Order: sequence, then structure tokens, then C-alpha cells
Amino acid sequence: MSNDTSGPAFPIPGDLHPQTNGMTRRDYFAAAALTGLLADHTNMSNAETNAACAVAAADALLVELNK
Repeated sequence: MSNDTSGPAFPIPGDLHPQTNGMTRRDYFAAAALTGLLADHTNMSNAETNAACAVAAADALLVELNK
């Protein structure tokens, strides 16, 4: 599991909310991957397996994007 979140997915410019950056890019990518997994009606995996696969896909995407 990676600790690299690659920064905020939807940063807020300026100093209006300096401690509130919203979800990270990793969170966003994992949520998108999980949505795809759950939309597949043939996917019979349990929630834990789906979550782990979504996070792994997000981590792999971040690695590729950082090359």
C-alpha cells in the first residue's frame, strides 16, 4: 500500500481554507475504480476484496502518472 496520495484531487486555490484540500487523487481514483467494480453485475467478490482491488488500481495509476 502506498502512502503517496499525490496531492488533492480538487485543490482550492488561495488561503481561504488552507487545511481543507478535500479528497486526494488516490481517494478519487480508488472511488472511480470501486464504482466500476460494483457496476459489474458479474463481480461476485466481497466488499473487502473489491476495496482492496480499487486501492491497488489507484496506486498503480498513480505510479504510471508519476513516470
